[in-house]
Amino acid sequence: MLDKYYGLQAISEILDKQENKYKDTLEKGMNVNIEESGLCNRVNNLMNKIKINDSSHDWHHILRVKNLSATIANKEMENGKKVNLIIVMVIALLHETIDSKYCINIDEKIKEIEGFLESKGIEKEDINNIINGIHNISYRKEIGKSEEERKTDLEVAIVQDADKLDAMGAIGISRCLAYSGAKSRPFYDPDIPPKINMTQNEYIAQSKSNGGTAINHFYEKLFKLKDMMKTDYGKHMAKERDKYMREFDKLFNICIDIIIFNIILI
Repeated sequence: MLDKYYGLQAISEILDKQENKYKDTLEKGMNVNIEESGLCNRVNNLMNKIKINDSSHDWHHILRVKNLSATIANKEMENGKKVNLIIVMVIALLHETIDSKYCINIDEKIKEIEGFLESKGIEKEDINNIINGIHNISYRKEIGKSEEERKTDLEVAIVQDADKLDAMGAIGISRCLAYSGAKSRPFYDPDIPPKINMTQNEYIAQSKSNGGTAINHFYEKLFKLKDMMKTDYGKHMAKERDKYMREFDKLFNICIDIIIFNIILI
């Protein structure tokens, strides 16, 4: 059941204890401090109830995306934009539930999620927005689309940016290497060049076959994320993380060149 494996018990407690407070705050047009609300502590206490994928897409990743989403949402509201925090938080907490890398039957999972959200009294329109959100968080859903085609509701854009940010910088590098290790994908192979301009179908096929390498993933996805950010604060945060990844890649290649040079000398 999703209550056991995909965070719905966490969502349940969040909605039961926080929904009225959030709604009241939003109606007054006030900013919301997620940490002070106690939401983080309640979710952290429920970690053992959540299914853990490999460490690149585990509960800690979900918490980071949730916290990044809250930060971006608050920045958007400070700039005068209206944000439904309930929808943002639910999308962030459920965004991994139908990831095709781990979910076998996506349609079945969506039905379970819809039923759960209905049981919490969430309106049909909001449920549709949530399902649309978790359906479209993944980077692969945006491959090959123009900036105009990638436009979406602000709540979805916030979580998209948060998920991309967690794929960048030091954490992004760590997650990339962790995922490669979990899938027995090499972190580097000079005989496998990166496929920089893959179509969506090519990207999905490579992912399913665990093809490519961790370092190639920098060129195939990670270096593209900065220019795909949608919120102002997401764009701001992405700059430093992108810079860090490029410095890492530069140092990595220097180390590889030194090894190759020494082998030639030997």
